[in-house]
Formats: sequence, structure tokens, C-alpha cells
Amino acid sequence: MGNRILVIGMLSMSLWSGVSHLRGVQTHDSLIPSVINSTYAVRIPSRRKITVHLFERDGKLCEQQKSEAGGQTFESVTYKDVDYIQIEADSLAPKAEKRTLDIEDSSGNDLFVTLPTKEQASAVASYVLRKSSLQLEFIAGAWQVRRSFQCPAEDYLGCQDFKELLDHDDPDISDFFYSRLPGTRKYVCFSNAARQFFTISYSHFPYTSKGLFFWTLFRNGQFEVTIPGDIQWGAFGVGRISGERRQGKVEPIRLGSVDSASLSYRTKFLNRMNTATEEELSIRWSTGRYTETFSSKDEKGKPIWTDFTGVCVNVK
Repeated sequence: MGNRILVIGMLSMSLWSGVSHLRGVQTHDSLIPSVINSTYAVRIPSRRKITVHLFERDGKLCEQQKSEAGGQTFESVTYKDVDYIQIEADSLAPKAEKRTLDIEDSSGNDLFVTLPTKEQASAVASYVLRKSSLQLEFIAGAWQVRRSFQCPAEDYLGCQDFKELLDHDDPDISDFFYSRLPGTRKYVCFSNAARQFFTISYSHFPYTSKGLFFWTLFRNGQFEVTIPGDIQWGAFGVGRISGERRQGKVEPIRLGSVDSASLSYRTKFLNRMNTATEEELSIRWSTGRYTETFSSKDEKGKPIWTDFTGVCVNVK
């Protein structure tokens, strides 16, 4: 009987110790970083000094920012709905510190704030992560909600390769799939006759006429080539896609155009076999259908063509 009481007593002490430990962790985790509910000045390379008031209100993290010129901005995100947290460099300078936070919630609110130090940026990011009620994972350089992807109903051969790479957090595919660049549209396109896929992304930077274009081809689950380009947006929402060809000197070339209805595109590149290849691509956005032609020459210099058709899926 005495041994039984002793065992029960030891178990009770062990359980109480465990609960106390969890309470201690919970109390520690709920500590607010000192920079929150404070006002500080920060200077970002190539930008003027700004004054930031970072504070909490009604379950939200809020930022009021004031520039030297007197301009003011206000941003806020709801803690429980935060679905994206990324620590970024504070500028494009080679040795820029990672002390800027991009925090977004599921309602589309975005808070972009630079902290005095990278340690404070990390502390605020960890605090916001704990306050979110969503299940966030560290994917493609940011804390965010893992998204599922389903292949189109038809049997597109390259789709299983794309999904396998995505499920294994392949850096190239994850960065494409999960990126949140403003003003950017993203598509992945599958052939109905070959084990290949390509990704398309194009952007229109806010308040400018500029944008970027990227086309990337994968064959048999392996990277083949990426073709980048610039976009000049003009009247009626038409973007002119251009690139560069290097033949001893930089030579600008016209690649194609894109608008709300379609994309047309033509370029030349060297594939993994170091064979000169020309590609022509046309996509209709309303249906997602595309046609594509690759042309090159065989060992005897005879022209050869390969035509593909398929479907493009908007991955937002």
C-alpha cells in the first residue's frame, strides 16, 4: 500500500512538473517583442529615413509609417488570419541585412515593415507565427499555408512530374508556385502528347509601365531552359515582350506580346543537348489552350519540327 501511494505521489509530481513546464513555455511564447508598441527611426539604403510606429490593436499588428517629407502610410494584418510571413533583405544592395518583414493575412491585407535589426525582425516574425491560427509551414523561403495542386481532368503526361516536384519542395517549382510578387500572373502548361511541361509568369509592376516575363521548360522531370524577358506595357493593356541575344555584344530582340486575351511568343535557345532550337508559342487565356512548335536541324542539317498542344492552368 505504501509503495502504491509513493508511486501515485511521484506520478502526480511528474504531471504537475510537466504542466508547469508547458505553462512556462506558453508564458515565454506570449511575450511581446520589445519593438512592438514602440516608435523608432530606421534608414534603408538608397531611401530616406522613416519613422515607424509598430503597435497592436484589436487583435491586429499595425504599422504607421512617416517619411522625412511628411508622407504617412498605415497598414495592418489580423493575427489569427496571417497566412504568409517572410523575412527579406532591406534593399537590393549586396550586403543588405534581412530586417524587413512581409506579413499578409487571408483577407488580402499586407504589412511591410523594416525593423532596426535582423534579430528584431526574426523576433517579430516568430511572435506573429505563434499568434496565427492557421497551420503555416516554411516553404520557398517563407512561412505560409501549404497549397494542394490537382492535375487537369485529362491525362497530361507532364503533370505528374510537376506535381512530384512540387510535393518534394523542389526549389525551382516551389519558388514559382508559392511566390507572391504583386501584379504577377503565373501558369503551368502541360502537353497532351509528351512528358513535358513549362511555366509562364508575367508581371505588371504597380504604378509603372514595366514588367518581367519568364518561360521555363522541363522535360522528363528535368530542367531544360529558362528564357527571361522584359515587358513594356502600353495602351489597351498590351505588353510587348523583349529580350537580349548575346553575340559578342548585347542585341535586343522582340519576343512577343501579351494581353488579357492571349500570349504570342517566339524565341531561340540552346537546349541541354546544345542544339539550336526555335520555339513558337500561342496561348488563349479564356480556355487555357496552347499550341507550340519546336524547330531545329538534324545532324545532316535537315530541318525538323515538333508540334505540341495542351492546356495551361492558372496557379495564381
